[in-house]
Amino acid sequence: MNTRPVKRIKFLPLLAGIVWQGLSAGAEPAQEPADLLAYDEIGRVHIKPPAPSPDSFATDAARIASLPAMPNSKAVFAAFEAIHALGMTPITAFAVAPAAVAANVALKANQAQITEYSQELLNAGIMTHVWVHRDWTRIEIPALRSAAITRPDLGAAYFLDLTKHTYRETRTAVPASQNEETYVVSAADDVKITFDKPPVHTPLGVMTLGSFAARGFRTDATFTLSALIGWCSGGRHVLSEVEYVTDLADPQASAGPPLEGSKWVREACMPTSAASYREPGRLVLFRSTAFTGEMAGADFVNVLERGNLRTSDRTDASVFTVPANFTKVDQK
Repeated sequence: MNTRPVKRIKFLPLLAGIVWQGLSAGAEPAQEPADLLAYDEIGRVHIKPPAPSPDSFATDAARIASLPAMPNSKAVFAAFEAIHALGMTPITAFAVAPAAVAANVALKANQAQITEYSQELLNAGIMTHVWVHRDWTRIEIPALRSAAITRPDLGAAYFLDLTKHTYRETRTAVPASQNEETYVVSAADDVKITFDKPPVHTPLGVMTLGSFAARGFRTDATFTLSALIGWCSGGRHVLSEVEYVTDLADPQASAGPPLEGSKWVREACMPTSAASYREPGRLVLFRSTAFTGEMAGADFVNVLERGNLRTSDRTDASVFTVPANFTKVDQK
């Protein structure tokens, strides 16, 4: 995506939030954050609507847990290594052809397994474990056996390989001043958005998600894009979004008015954070954004689910530090 020069860009991690007990159904001021929050998050894309129910986190988490192990490609690599070895001398060169056939058969079988696994993974989604302490975060992806720790106070981010017990360190920019103007100017800002009529917002009442009360909102709109924005192709789209938020404060999203009109469409098509669209500053527990378009390939639903929220008044700082038994490796 082509971009024009920008002022300092302020990065907001996608996975963050904060929890406090005792929710009310009304829109009271966001409650003060606890010292530590931990929660699980599922992110997935349905190629075809409809979206899952807002209370399906437990079912979806169990589905992810039951996924088979990722296909192993070692046999394929071994077959091609054998080809290389056999072709090194005139005596064994004649065996290269049959070995190549065997390797290609192994490769096709492995590709089929990977394709099937990828489809299952796409349907089930990715589970992420998240810990938040003020502006410190730890994000762990069990399927990849990896974790990322961000420590703005140290000006560093750490990427952990939980299998090899190694980590890489990346220096990060010093956070921008709270008073400093921050924005991004991109090619997407030049895309024209034309609504058939103003978006319609419908309250959905209160639903208990996990052990927390959450208010629901539905937004429906039909619009046309003059060009691509994020994962939304140019052309006519019908957007139907459902969002459930709590009275819990989201520490990495500022309070403010709901996103409306073009701003809402741009964020839905090209998300920059997991902040609430209807009640910015409050924690989102569920959001589904369903797009249908003139082309069949334009139909998909982007889904965010959060569950297993835990809070603590004291922080175990070890969660946000690299374990002593991990070895640092150089950047590639």
